[in-house]
Amino acid sequence: MQKPWLPLSETLKPILSASLLRGLNEHTNGLIRRFYLKATDFSQVSHRKIAELEYTLNTRGQKSWAIALPIKVFLTHLLAA
Repeated sequence: MQKPWLPLSETLKPILSASLLRGLNEHTNGLIRRFYLKATDFSQVSHRKIAELEYTLNTRGQKSWAIALPIKVFLTHLLAA
């Protein structure tokens, strides 16, 4: 017997694997590769170093946001909710 509806996970599956998200993933990987080589074993990188990288990436300006810092954009949306 077939269900008249699909679960949310099945409905979102095509969206989550969309090729549109590939560019963002590749861009983020490129930013990380500026600090760590491709063959880096991240299990050997300390949590402090990863936190420093996160901070560096989240506090850099963005042209698309008129040089707003990503963390400020995130907090603005978080506080507006």
